[in-house]
Amino acid sequence: MAQTQFGTWLERMMEEKGVSVEELARAAGIDPKTVQNIISGNIKRPPDDRLEGFAEALGVSLETVKRQLPKSLR
Repeated sequence: MAQTQFGTWLERMMEEKGVSVEELARAAGIDPKTVQNIISGNIKRPPDDRLEGFAEALGVSLETVKRQLPKSLR
């Protein structure tokens, strides 16, 4: 499956911030395989209750994370 806009953004931010899949998964309280599925586009939208963990791990605001989701999925 093709990577989504959110998956592309997430992968880029992880690289920029030096955050591994395992670190992001731990911060969000999800399995690393789930993070990989989000990046690859197999999961289009992470659960709302996990977005805050992504924001914390990446050092960005929750709103910044939400803005990366397609408008139809916000």
